[in-house]
Amino acid sequence: MKNTLEDSAVNEQTEGLEYTSVPVRTEINDAVKRVEQHFEASKAAVSDALEEGKSAAKHLLKRGRDAAEDYIDDATYKMKRNPQAVVALAFGAGALAGAVLGVLLPFGVTRLAASSRRTSKEL
Repeated sequence: MKNTLEDSAVNEQTEGLEYTSVPVRTEINDAVKRVEQHFEASKAAVSDALEEGKSAAKHLLKRGRDAAEDYIDDATYKMKRNPQAVVALAFGAGALAGAVLGVLLPFGVTRLAASSRRTSKEL
């Protein structure tokens, strides 16, 4: 019953458009088909771009992994060949880190002590 009321309302509204209703519907259907075609083409293009990006990322990951393995192998070889240099470098790095911490740590300790005194007074 509802459909008949809607159909009669549509018929009343389009009564004067009897000759133009068929070409308008055809144009609308053609426009819908064109939009669907553009949508499908866009969907395919996005899918292709995603696949290319995925394969490029996999390729870069493999190259990075291979480079890291080569670097580790090379470093291991150099360490086995020159163990004295490795010990000297480790000692130098530790001495440098200790010197930097020895200079910076007293400033951090005094600031920490000062801030803890302020917070205890505020309580």
